[in-house]
Amino acid sequence: MDNKKVGGRIRHARRAAGLTQEQLAEKTGVTQTTISAIERGVRTPSLALFVDIVNAVGATANEPLSDVVTTKTFSNAEIAKLSEMLKDRSSEESQKIFAVIKALLEP
Repeated sequence: MDNKKVGGRIRHARRAAGLTQEQLAEKTGVTQTTISAIERGVRTPSLALFVDIVNAVGATANEPLSDVVTTKTFSNAEIAKLSEMLKDRSSEESQKIFAVIKALLEP
């Protein structure tokens, strides 16, 4: 994954939403320095922060990841592993994760 490309797309979406780095940081509960590092590709956001960022700028998750995500068929073992990872998540966390997965899988 090219963090600089993803960060650049996040920057583009933020600007299109009319937000400064400081405003996006406020909306997502991180510092302006963190947003800057993500946009420069120096830092990779956690999944939760990524979801918060795309929601705050009104983008879909597949926009910043357009050249990263590929379609794949998952085995039962992979599905079971995902289920195991999600079992202790709150309903809100699970919904966010499923929203990201759905957005990534949409054509």
